[in-house]
Amino acid sequence: LRSWLAGEAKDMLDDDLAQALVPVNKYTNNAGPTDEFGSATPTADELWLFSAHEVCGDVQWDSEEFKQKRGYQDIDGLINSEGSQYEAFRQAEVTSQGDPQGYLSLEDSTGAMPWWYRTVYPFDWTQYGDTGTNGYFYQVNAAGFPESLGSPEVPAGVVVGFCV
Repeated sequence: LRSWLAGEAKDMLDDDLAQALVPVNKYTNNAGPTDEFGSATPTADELWLFSAHEVCGDVQWDSEEFKQKRGYQDIDGLINSEGSQYEAFRQAEVTSQGDPQGYLSLEDSTGAMPWWYRTVYPFDWTQYGDTGTNGYFYQVNAAGFPESLGSPEVPAGVVVGFCV
């Protein structure tokens, strides 16, 4: 998806806008399933997907459950290391637990659709014999709720950030 944003998606922009884009460093877990905080490393991008933390602010989805039941470190801390919440999402009162104003809803001509965060689902289930949940990413679900998981093979929308 990063390659598509840097190539084909950028080519869809008006030439003046495309030339005005300024690359910014976005922190992303580039390791995949992990609970290591150092996995969030900077990548310079002109177009990017928002991270779960940039949309929701402090995420509280997984740590307590996994810390208590599985002995895993602070998974939410890893997710929360991917940037800071954007002011527009904060003003719309988006949190990791809800979106009271429906700000995250996305529709196209076919109706409501989920959309991707760049945040990878960090828990590695293979140590428990389950290979079905590895490789998932967080996304906003079709109803606009800020937390769901999606497999990269399943189509979903994109909401693109950029800086000029």
